[in-house]
Amino acid sequence: MHLNLLIKRLKIAIGIDRSYKIFTKEELINMLKDEYMKNGKVTSKTFKYNQQVKARFGSWSKAMEEIFNNI
Repeated sequence: MHLNLLIKRLKIAIGIDRSYKIFTKEELINMLKDEYMKNGKVTSKTFKYNQQVKARFGSWSKAMEEIFNNI
């Protein structure tokens, strides 16, 4: 990994890179539900913020289970 990319990722992780929006868990839930309602599905390959979902929920699968288990 290039040093600049590593530095950028570290800045994002600790919240000092403001070029990247960090969403709350609730914001991610709402965006996932909106995408599901719009497209009838939501996948980690098509969801722009999938890395944040994985970080907030522990994994993509855990997020889907928590958010959509009643749908």
